[in-house]
Amino acid sequence: MPTDVTTLLYEAGLYLAANGIGTLGSDIFLNQLPNSPANCVALFAEGGESPSHGLNPMELPTLQVLIRDEIDISGLRKTILVFKLLHDQWNVLPSIRGRVLADAKPGAKFLSDSGLPTFPLNFTWTLSPSPL
Repeated sequence: MPTDVTTLLYEAGLYLAANGIGTLGSDIFLNQLPNSPANCVALFAEGGESPSHGLNPMELPTLQVLIRDEIDISGLRKTILVFKLLHDQWNVLPSIRGRVLADAKPGAKFLSDSGLPTFPLNFTWTLSPSPL
């Protein structure tokens, strides 16, 4: 069953906020990685597999989470926490049912435009049918 990426994004932000990652709108942002605050989390949602594979891209929605922090180790700790909250979990969001799988384990990082360590995580939802 196809899903709406806006719903995925918003519900994922609320889920992370409810689990101590931050506050939606203060240091958890949807579809943007603002210049400040320095320590923040950004969520970006999009469709999954390309239509060229014969799939509806909204049947496998994906979520990218970027964790930026001024200090490497605290950024990595938060990245590991986000990974544990989402990877290999079932039905963590209210209206998007299914299993969440990470594309890779935490550890990779790059420097943001402002030179701060930023840790990316990518997740794919395998949607399960809605209960009747």
